[in-house]
Amino acid sequence: TMRRGAAPDVYEFIVDPQEDVDRNNNGVLEPSERYPRIGERYSTQPYPEMQKAFEAPTADHEISSDRWGTWLSGYAPIYDSSHQAIAILGVDMAADDVKKEERTLEVMAIATVALAAILSIASSFFLARRLTRPLGLLGQALAEVARGNLQTRLAAASDDEIGRLAQSFNDMSAALAQARDEIDAQKKMLEQRIAEKTDELARTREAAIESEKLAALGTFSGGIAHEFNNIICAV
Repeated sequence: TMRRGAAPDVYEFIVDPQEDVDRNNNGVLEPSERYPRIGERYSTQPYPEMQKAFEAPTADHEISSDRWGTWLSGYAPIYDSSHQAIAILGVDMAADDVKKEERTLEVMAIATVALAAILSIASSFFLARRLTRPLGLLGQALAEVARGNLQTRLAAASDDEIGRLAQSFNDMSAALAQARDEIDAQKKMLEQRIAEKTDELARTREAAIESEKLAALGTFSGGIAHEFNNIICAV
């Protein structure tokens, strides 16, 4: 925690939770092992975001370094009872932690991209299979219709484009079957009429032949009678 100092770009420490630690165990506190004392001055010139902290919460955009280490820091103003900023609170995240967070985010991003790719491939495979199988069935059904099996039907199990295509095929097959039945019925009717006319012509011919036979017999009988009358007259 810092407050403004005598110069605009110099702040003073008033609270710091860190304690001095001899990290290298050499029995001497190096400058980097000795944490600031109350009233110790700190130049904010390299840290423009820290200078804005009395106005509003802010944070460094880049990792920065000082004698205690390398950090990514955030700042927030501390107000008195009259809502005047009298100090700032600084929170430091060690660069190692930042790098760790960045690596975590990178791993998450890579995992997300990989998962998206897997889902995309799986979706493509599913859609391809979902389309290929119905189209294969449609091809088989068309082959059956081409062979004359107009009773072929497809199962229209869904209400999507595939289902509507199957229903259209079924309607087409039904229409073709109906048209073929009508043509067969007309063909049978024509054959029946031809047979009836043939029978009628045969009966007419037989009647004509019988009439000719009767006429010939009449003529023959008349000739015999005439000859017989001539013989009687001669006698």
